[in-house]
Amino acid sequence: MSKFVHVRKIEFASAASVSTNIIIRNSSCIPSKDILWTEIPLNGLVDVLIKDSSDNGQRLFTTTIKAEVLDRGFMNDGRYCFRLTSMDGTMFLCGTGRRPHTIIEESIPYPDKTSDTWLKTLTINWKSQYPLLYII
Repeated sequence: MSKFVHVRKIEFASAASVSTNIIIRNSSCIPSKDILWTEIPLNGLVDVLIKDSSDNGQRLFTTTIKAEVLDRGFMNDGRYCFRLTSMDGTMFLCGTGRRPHTIIEESIPYPDKTSDTWLKTLTINWKSQYPLLYII
């Protein structure tokens, strides 16, 4: 049975700080409490899509996260993991700090109409043998 989840908050941390502090069991993890998470200012809820496929007999998940962000340039170049929080307080981890790392895309629109959005769109992609990891 699947559960419909509304994600209301995204935070990021360096992948290096997460990689040495995480234990994975099935689809769950227990990250260290001393990881420094930084919240990303959002406009509205977050769009999350998880695709499940098979490659040479190995299960592969592709997680895509899209959000409109209110701030520009809050992340510099680097590898990051992301913590997502749902409306009910459930938390998920995207990225483990190990390869494959998350791929981050930022698109900055310059619309031709004043009524169109000027908000930056943040897209996070992660291909892994894990879906979003439930944080215990």
